[in-house]
Amino acid sequence: MAKRIVLHIGARKTGTTYLQHGLRTRRRELGSAGARYPTSIGLFRLLENHELPLLAALRQLSHPWMNSGDHMNYDAIWSRIRRDIDCTNGTVILSAEALASLDSKAIADVPQVLGCEHIRVVITRRDLGRVLPSTWQQHVRNGYSTGYEPYLESISHQRAFLDLPGTAHQDTDANFWASFAPGPLVRRWQEISDDIALVTVPRAPGRPEELWERFWAALDLPGPAAPPPEASVTPNHHRGLPAGPAYLLCETMRDLQRRGVDIQKRRKIALRLGRKMLARPTGKKLRLPVPETWRNLVQAWAEHDRDGVEGSRVYGDLSDLQPQHSPDISDEVLASEITRAAAVAFRRERWYV
Repeated sequence: MAKRIVLHIGARKTGTTYLQHGLRTRRRELGSAGARYPTSIGLFRLLENHELPLLAALRQLSHPWMNSGDHMNYDAIWSRIRRDIDCTNGTVILSAEALASLDSKAIADVPQVLGCEHIRVVITRRDLGRVLPSTWQQHVRNGYSTGYEPYLESISHQRAFLDLPGTAHQDTDANFWASFAPGPLVRRWQEISDDIALVTVPRAPGRPEELWERFWAALDLPGPAAPPPEASVTPNHHRGLPAGPAYLLCETMRDLQRRGVDIQKRRKIALRLGRKMLARPTGKKLRLPVPETWRNLVQAWAEHDRDGVEGSRVYGDLSDLQPQHSPDISDEVLASEITRAAAVAFRRERWYV
């Protein structure tokens, strides 16, 4: 039986893919420290993370990341992971960014599902100046057509319900703050664990390995830290779109929606177009900024949230959570970037006429 479980719950858009890659490729160092990151579920299949098996084990079958009928397969995968937990005499590390959006009722079932009394919860957190643009472009890449500022207005409306009990929601688009407001997030998980670690994502520019070093420290393992993984491991579907491609994709999804194309087909098209635009240069690769008219409000949110993480051990610096904004983009430059992106995205896409 594992003596301790380290449960990394994200949130998304905080370097989770990079960290999970590091855990998978540093299994030897983990073993030397008496820890295990379960990845093997058969001779020919490896897990990147544990969120879908954990969602199935917690019976969160309506979560948007769970496809209909998937829970049967993931129940079997979770059984293998649970055997790893039961057979490990040390620390087991699990990473599941979807768990950041769970409400208190679902979180209460976590200790029983894991079968371990000592759970360290590790939360990774990035500043809102980078998170907000990133989550909008991911929203669009999921096939939705909400414009950037209407998306921010929706998030602002959700903020009014931030501190009400039971407002954490399974739908990551329906309640952004369930995952990204650190105070309520810490308090929900303190209901099952008094061992909460908060890792802040370093501000840019910085050393690529600094996030890994902070995360490794939060794992609280004996011995020297494992060397950091390579920084260039993020697959295209996890990399952020520059401003021009993001706006182009949003307009494309809006047009497809008007034509009556269903969300599943829009999602497949968005995934293909996004990969094409990431694989080939589409212009200056300008980062999408938070609009200037929103920055004072975003700053106020960040200051409120920074004061709400009492009871957690911080790895990094809370000043990293101050919003860091990309430079503004003029309408002329944005129009040019959209045109460049269209030349790449719609090349040989004969369906789009």
